[in-house]
Amino acid sequence: MPSQLISSIILLSLLIAIVFAVPITVGAVLQYWARLHRLNLLQHVADDLCFKIQQATLIMDFPPVGEATVRYVVEPPFLMGKEYYGTGFCEAGFLTLTLACKDGLTASAKTMVPTTFVWVDSTFVSNKNPMVVVQKQANGTISGWFESSFLFKLTQTGSCEVESGCTWK
Repeated sequence: MPSQLISSIILLSLLIAIVFAVPITVGAVLQYWARLHRLNLLQHVADDLCFKIQQATLIMDFPPVGEATVRYVVEPPFLMGKEYYGTGFCEAGFLTLTLACKDGLTASAKTMVPTTFVWVDSTFVSNKNPMVVVQKQANGTISGWFESSFLFKLTQTGSCEVESGCTWK
């Protein structure tokens, strides 16, 4: 009988360990997967923005194109429920965009731009209806920056009010 008691105690302690270890392990794996997925989404948004800016600057650099302004809405406003931020800088014909989440995830994308392109120091917050603006001036200079427009919401009375928003330039 003592051997059955000892084996029962061993099996019971093993069962208790499994009951605690499995949910902890599953939680850690899911958390890792969610973080990795959010990083991939952040990188996709950065690459997409660089591609759009590159397209706009290359078209505007064509001589027959006069003064013009192009605005691209930055989407999505949240990555798996988290807002993100974006900054950019341009040097030596390359534009680098860096997107970051509050939890420390960052993604960068780099693209070639014409030598006439100037990046205006600006930042955006994803949940403030941000846009990338690319503009060609009469002198041929092409500039780009992030901008957030005002968000409006309808009230219960049917009137419209400003919810939030500002412009960085």
